[in-house]
Amino acid sequence: MSEATILLGKGLDNEGKVLEVRGTPFYRTGTTGLADGIQAVQESGLVHIPIYLLGEGRVAAGRDAQAQGNIQLALQEPVWTEFHDGLAEVDTVVDKKGILGEKGQSYVAKFQNGGLFVNDHQRIRDAVLGRNGKRLTDSNAIPLDQKEVNAFLDAVKSGDANALQQMGFLQGGSVYVFKNFGAFADESARADFLANMPGYVVLRTSDEARLQGSGYKDISLQRRNQDLAIDFGGVARAGAVLDVAQELGWTQFGAHNDSYSAMGGRVVYLSNLNNGVYDRLNGYGRSVGVTPEALEGRAKIVAPLPLEVKVAQEVPRPDRRMVPEDYVRKLLTEHLGYTAERAEQHLGVLAQYKSP
Repeated sequence: MSEATILLGKGLDNEGKVLEVRGTPFYRTGTTGLADGIQAVQESGLVHIPIYLLGEGRVAAGRDAQAQGNIQLALQEPVWTEFHDGLAEVDTVVDKKGILGEKGQSYVAKFQNGGLFVNDHQRIRDAVLGRNGKRLTDSNAIPLDQKEVNAFLDAVKSGDANALQQMGFLQGGSVYVFKNFGAFADESARADFLANMPGYVVLRTSDEARLQGSGYKDISLQRRNQDLAIDFGGVARAGAVLDVAQELGWTQFGAHNDSYSAMGGRVVYLSNLNNGVYDRLNGYGRSVGVTPEALEGRAKIVAPLPLEVKVAQEVPRPDRRMVPEDYVRKLLTEHLGYTAERAEQHLGVLAQYKSP
C-alpha cells in the first residue's frame, strides 16, 4: 500500500492543536484503471472518499500556504497537482413510468458518497471491456437497467434516503435525497453538513442541469455552477475551492459533462490544477482511501488554520547562526510577501527573544 499523501483536511481542535488528515491514493493505469483503483481501495479496508473531501483538502492546502506567506506552496500538495476519482457518480435517467411526474421526463442524479454502480468495480470493468454481455453506451457511459432506475425514482419520490442506503446507493453518517437543487443548497449551507461524511443525491431535470453548461468558465461564473456546488458539498464550499484557484492565479475553472443527453452513468473525477470536475469510466484511476482513525481526527477539527504565520517562541541555541536584521526584513518582505509594517511587527517579536 502506498503512503497517505493526499491532504484531505487540516485545522485546529478545541485545544488549539493542529490536526492533519491525509488519504492514500491507489493509482491504476490502463483501460480498467478506474475499476482497478476502486477495487484496491475496497480490498485495503480503507474508507473510499467522495469528491467533497478532496475539495476540503484543496482549501486546507491553500490556507496552509497562505499561513506560510506563499500561496504557491499549495501546488506542492498532490490534492491540487494530481487527478483523483471519488466515491461519486452522475447519472442521466429516464422516468418511463412517470413516477415523479411526466412520463418520459429525463433527470440528472448527482451522487456524493454513493451511486447506482460506483461500488461495483466488476460491473464497471465488464462494461469497459465489453464482456459478459455488457458494454458501454455509445456515449461511453454505464448502461442503466430500467428496474434499478425505477427503484431509485420510487425512493426519491418518497424522500426515503434510508431506502437508498439499504439498496447500497448511499452511504455515510447521514444520508439525504434532494429532489431539487434549491433544497440541497439550503441544507448544505449548514456549517456541519459534511461533519459526518454524509451521502447524498441531488435530482434535477436534464434541461435544468444542461443550463450549467460544460467546459471552462470564468471563476466568477463558476461560483454559481450547480454541478460544482453539488460535488464540493455546497455553494460556499465550492466557492472556497474557487477562492484558492483564484489566489493561485487562474481566471478560469472547469466543470465538464456530456450534456446529459443520453441515459447512462459515469464516475466523477476531480482533475488536477484548475481543470475542475469531469466524469468518465474507462482509463486511469486514482481512488483515495482514508483510515477510520483519520476520519475521527477530521471530526475533531473545529477551526481552520490561522492565516498569520506564528513565529515559534523557542530559545535560540548557542550554535544557531546569527542573521543580520536587514536580511530577516528582506526575507519577510521579498520572499514571504509581508508588508513593511507587518515585517516590522515580526522583527519586534524576534527582538524580544533572549539567548540563554
